[in-house]
Amino acid sequence: MGKDLKGDELLWFVRDHCLDPEVREIFLLEGCEPLSDDLIGELVAKGWPKDDLLFLRGARGVFCRRRNSILFPPEVG
Repeated sequence: MGKDLKGDELLWFVRDHCLDPEVREIFLLEGCEPLSDDLIGELVAKGWPKDDLLFLRGARGVFCRRRNSILFPPEVG
């Protein structure tokens, strides 16, 4: 049975060995965009609540266009 990877080890494994773009998107946030003022304006125009987006930006959330959702960096420590 393989070793259970946690924290930094898991991120390094995904970065170095995983080619699946969906997995890389979730764990490494590849293709995601920071919640800039311009992006927040674009999302508000589509009906997203501005106050929520500002809160999510402060919580280090990033926007994934393909998923139309906010993702967060994994907590590693």
